[in-house]
Amino acid sequence: MMLMSDASPRSTQVAFPLIAGVGLGMLFHAPYQVFTRALRRQDVAAGTSAFFLVRFTGATVGLAVAGAVFRGQLSETLPAGVSASSVLESLDVLQSRSDWPAILRSLTLAIKVRVPVFRDIPPD
Repeated sequence: MMLMSDASPRSTQVAFPLIAGVGLGMLFHAPYQVFTRALRRQDVAAGTSAFFLVRFTGATVGLAVAGAVFRGQLSETLPAGVSASSVLESLDVLQSRSDWPAILRSLTLAIKVRVPVFRDIPPD
C-alpha cells in the first residue's frame, strides 16, 4: 500500500487492497480455532465471548487511533484554506476547486501512515 499514490493506475488501486484483504482475512479464523481447542467443553461459551470482546475492543481502539493519525496527517498537508473536516465531509464539492490535485495529494499522503522511525524518508 505504501507503493500507491494519487497517480497509481486503477488496477493497482484495486489489486493491492484486494491482496491485503485476502491475506488479513486468513488470519482471523485460525487463532479462534486454536483458542477454542485449548478450552474445556463447558468453558467454550465464556471463552468465546472473552476472545471476541478483546478482539473487538482492540479493533475499536486501533480504529480510533488510526483515525486520529489520519486526520492529523491530513491537516498538516492540506493547502491553506482547506480544513480536514471539509475534505472528509464533501469530496464531491472539492473536486471542482483549482487546488484539487493538492487536496488529493494530501489525502494519499494521509493514508500512508508514516512510522516515526521513517520520518526522514522523503514523500514520493
